[in-house]
Amino acid sequence: MTEINHHIPDDVLDTYRAGTLPHAFAVVVAAHLSLCDECRARIEAADMIGGVLLNGAEGVALLAGARDRMMAALDAPPPPPLPPRRLRPQLAPLPGPRRAPRRFSRYAGRCSRPSFRSRLRAPRVAPPRRIAVA
Repeated sequence: MTEINHHIPDDVLDTYRAGTLPHAFAVVVAAHLSLCDECRARIEAADMIGGVLLNGAEGVALLAGARDRMMAALDAPPPPPLPPRRLRPQLAPLPGPRRAPRRFSRYAGRCSRPSFRSRLRAPRVAPPRRIAVA
């Protein structure tokens, strides 16, 4: 196996540890970490520093009734589902025939004229002939 020459930058490792790295990049970082001892040691050291900082942090008192409100929210029925999102906004149809503007007619040619559509029919093909087998 070849030696790894390139390593993941610290800001990308921090984003990976926070869980905010996009999925495709997270897969690449995870694959790199499985093979690279140096990057794995750096991310484990950062995790240990974060753990020490959390242990030294002081707790904050909750507001009165916060636990009761949280439990009530957990027991509440789920909200109704949201209506499906439309991919495109619905626009009102334009009045008049659908034609390219006059300045674009040179590029569109006869494509925008209704008579051109009648020429788009499939050509008629003669039915296949039967071959007599003796």
